[in-house]
Amino acid sequence: LRYRLNSTFEYEESFRDYVKSNNILVAPTIAWDIKKNLLFNFEYVYKNSTAIDDPGLISPNGKVKGLDNLPSNLYLSEPDHKYLFEDQSVSATLTYLLNNNWRFRSVNFYAYTENRPWGIWPYYPDENGDMERYEYGYKQWLSNLSNSIELTGIFYTGPVKHNILFGVDYQSNVSRYTEGSELVYLDSMNIYNPVVGVTISQEPNLPYLNFKPLILRNGVYLQNQSLFLNEKLHVLSSLQPAPPIIPPDLFANNANEIPTPPPTYSTQIEFGAKTSFLNEKIGASLSLFQIDNRDVYGYYYLPDSTGSINYDIYNIYVDGHHRSRGIEIDADGRINKWLSLTAGFGYTL
Repeated sequence: LRYRLNSTFEYEESFRDYVKSNNILVAPTIAWDIKKNLLFNFEYVYKNSTAIDDPGLISPNGKVKGLDNLPSNLYLSEPDHKYLFEDQSVSATLTYLLNNNWRFRSVNFYAYTENRPWGIWPYYPDENGDMERYEYGYKQWLSNLSNSIELTGIFYTGPVKHNILFGVDYQSNVSRYTEGSELVYLDSMNIYNPVVGVTISQEPNLPYLNFKPLILRNGVYLQNQSLFLNEKLHVLSSLQPAPPIIPPDLFANNANEIPTPPPTYSTQIEFGAKTSFLNEKIGASLSLFQIDNRDVYGYYYLPDSTGSINYDIYNIYVDGHHRSRGIEIDADGRINKWLSLTAGFGYTL
């Protein structure tokens, strides 16, 4: 039975007036070898962060050169406006070694996050430097649950080695927001002569909206990695039937369930090669790839009657096409005991 405790505390002050933050992290871990072939790992992570809002600078003339007329420590928000963040998560992994070649593993994870942004958005100043400031503030919580079961193993068909992976996944995401994410007029300020602390506003404590966005995912996947020619040639094949994605909006008194979208189909083609230089002191790899995702599910927000984006109004699309293709080159190694090399290049379209 082994345990470890990681913890950090960070306090930071900025070169910018009033801006500071503090962060706390506590993460205990337990590893228990119940038997020689039965292993259990448990981890808990707690994060807490408080940071004073900093909207940055705005150029008086709308150009980068205009920032030269402003001091770098200029503060355009209010120091009582803070971002609050708290996150807790637990994960548990149970591993059972069937024999030297086969392994069963169950991974379970749960996280709960609370987020409270409260900030100020300064608008473009006029020729005299007078500008309007707008305020926003809301609360948000998110809950994430995931479970996966995997079976991995090795077997041979003649000289060909096969690495097999079979798994089942389940995931649910629930979140909830309050009102207050829109910008509301607060006051006016002169960018050349800012005065902080004149306008007092209330810390956001708005009611939650009467629905909870909920997304459920589950799937089954099978993967086979075949190794030929003394493991010099690898062929990877996988099958993952598109899982049903159910994104209902849960209301207080009724449920409005969006119909399950059609399956998303993905194809990936990749070719690669590896080699070494300088008597195997430097290893290098080259890969070419293309990934296509078709009938992708997504959504986009719509403007309201005033032309502003309303985050409560959105459209869903199910026929998106995402494609990425590119090249990746990596090299690393140690040339001698004083000099090591790590290099990488990637180009993606």
